[in-house]
Order: sequence, then structure tokens, then C-alpha cells
Amino acid sequence: MSTQQDFLANLEESYPKLAEQIQQLSKYYEKQYFHQLSQSVGELLQTDQFVDNYDNQIRFYKQFLQSFQDKLNVLTLTTYIVNFSFQDPKKAIIFLKSFYDKVISEKDVKKQSLARSEAACLCKAEIAHWTLQSDDLTAAIALIREVGNSIDQLNSVDNTVHSAYFRVYAQCFWKQ
Repeated sequence: MSTQQDFLANLEESYPKLAEQIQQLSKYYEKQYFHQLSQSVGELLQTDQFVDNYDNQIRFYKQFLQSFQDKLNVLTLTTYIVNFSFQDPKKAIIFLKSFYDKVISEKDVKKQSLARSEAACLCKAEIAHWTLQSDDLTAAIALIREVGNSIDQLNSVDNTVHSAYFRVYAQCFWKQ
């Protein structure tokens, strides 16, 4: 049994109400059905046990999701990450920057894609949000302008990215 399977088994013991969902995750992981696995991860992360529990979310990311993150759509993965329930703006910024550096800012030209560009915009918008929460308006405005310029250069952008951009842009406007 793999480390990820062990993690899921422990998670199932800790959350018996989620046993069926966790077993489904385990099955998809074992069979490497990454599309279905991605959908199931999204559903699990929206359950009450995960929505407001930062520690569970980070542990789930580090011990399970990280093992196959390169198999997932990078925009979907980024959406999961930015929805984590960060409590401390400084920790949020550090985690999101680390995620951005490791996953999104690929230097390999072959891996550049619309989804990767959208994920970069989404992650930077969320970093701007947390920068604003830590009362650094100047840095937040600089980041959100950078995101706006990146969005303008893309042909089409997912609604998730647009909504994150406009949410933070409005927050910056109201803080001025």
C-alpha cells in the first residue's frame, strides 16, 4: 500500500461520515483516473470537515494531492489551493508564493498553456488579496495591475480568474 493510500485510510478512520467519498478517491487514485479523481477531490474539499479546517487542507495537499498534482489541470488545482481557509495573511502569502514557484511558474516552454497562464493570474490575484489583508496596499495594487495586464494579453479567461481579479481590484479600490 502506498503512502497516499495509507493517508486516505487514516483519513477514512478520522472521518467515518466521509468514508464513501474517501474510498472513491482511493479507487480513482489506484486506477489513475485523474479526471474523476480531480472531481472527487473538489467535492471532498467542499465538505464541512474540510471547508474551514486549514490544517486538514494543508495536510491533504502535502500528503495526497501533491503526489499527482502534475496530472491535474493546473487551473483546477490552483482553484483548490486558493480556496483553502487561510487564517494568517503572512502564512497564506508564503504558501501561495511557494505553490506558484513550484507548480505554476514552469520555465519549460512546452508546459506553457492557457490553463497555466490562468492559474498564474488566479494565484497572483489571491496573493494580492492576502497582501491587502496584511495592510500593504501598494504591493497589492502592483500585483493586481500585473494580473490585469496578464488577463488583457489572453484571448479568453475562465470566469474564476475574472471574478478573483475583480474581487481584489474592488477591495483595493475601497481601501484607497
